[in-house]
Amino acid sequence: MTEGGDLDKLGRGTLWQNELDGCLHQNHVFALRPFPGKLDPRYLALATQSAYARHYFESTGVKTTNLASTNRIKILGFPVPLPPLKEQRRIADFLDIETARIDELIQLDYSLKARLEEREKSYRDFMIDGMAGEFGEIPLRRLVQKIEQGASPQCEGSARQGRDEWAVLKLSAVKRGHFLSDENKRLPVEVAPEVRYEVKAGDLLVTRANTPELVGDVAVVTGSAEKLLLPDLIYRVRLKSGVESEFVSQVLRSNRVRSLIEASARGSSQSMVKLRGEDIKEWPVPLVEQAMQRACMEELRRRSAEIWDLRQKVDRRVALLEERRRAVVTAAVTGELDVTTARSFGSA
Repeated sequence: MTEGGDLDKLGRGTLWQNELDGCLHQNHVFALRPFPGKLDPRYLALATQSAYARHYFESTGVKTTNLASTNRIKILGFPVPLPPLKEQRRIADFLDIETARIDELIQLDYSLKARLEEREKSYRDFMIDGMAGEFGEIPLRRLVQKIEQGASPQCEGSARQGRDEWAVLKLSAVKRGHFLSDENKRLPVEVAPEVRYEVKAGDLLVTRANTPELVGDVAVVTGSAEKLLLPDLIYRVRLKSGVESEFVSQVLRSNRVRSLIEASARGSSQSMVKLRGEDIKEWPVPLVEQAMQRACMEELRRRSAEIWDLRQKVDRRVALLEERRRAVVTAAVTGELDVTTARSFGSA
């Protein structure tokens, strides 16, 4: 069972079935061994995935801004509905079938989302590669005025409460081409902000440290960004006049540049690597006029919006399936559903 993490996953259990030899669990996972003849482990694992269990662990867990935790006493205090062992096994058998069916549908939707993302990437690569082949490329340094990284003073653990407060952006503020202004940490009132690091709309941001798959992620600052400061793990790339930051952002997300990023990222650990400003300056950008940059952006924006709508529909369907899964599990473990006559409920 999980000890900490996202609030909606707190206390969630699963049945260990010796998937790996010689495997140990770490301190954020509790291992429970039910009394044989009293509590079926499959039934217990499923019970922790019910809405009933969610309410218990979310109401008793210790919550911070982004994480939550529970402890041994609260886990042992979880009031498990306890029908006879034979009935527990019957419920577990029923739920194994029903949840597997729902999980298969969820996995199909996740696969669809991955294909939609791949479709968006493929079209971006098609456009960028076409321009590079027709008009040639130049290194990004010829389009750059300045590359700078910010500073990361000691901040509070929570995000700012309003736009009148100063905050430092988190690394997660730059995610897959999107700028997430809510991903920040509030600057203590006694710490003077370095206003030169305040980000502005149109700034091109590049992560300089992260995992190999995520380092070099880019985004353009959009919307309201008042009093948000650049951290030391994110570069701000100031471009020359006549260069569209959104166009460059799209180029830097293309496969041709991602391959260079993965090759040039440095680090002693594969869990965290870094990029130098000099590496960024060598990334190739198609040599096209500003009018063509804008036309490219408009087309990619249109395609991206279409795919975004489809992904939102998939997300809503996944949410409904997950809600359905919880409802079936909850009804079965709390006795609201007679599993001996419930086939129509599970397949409706």
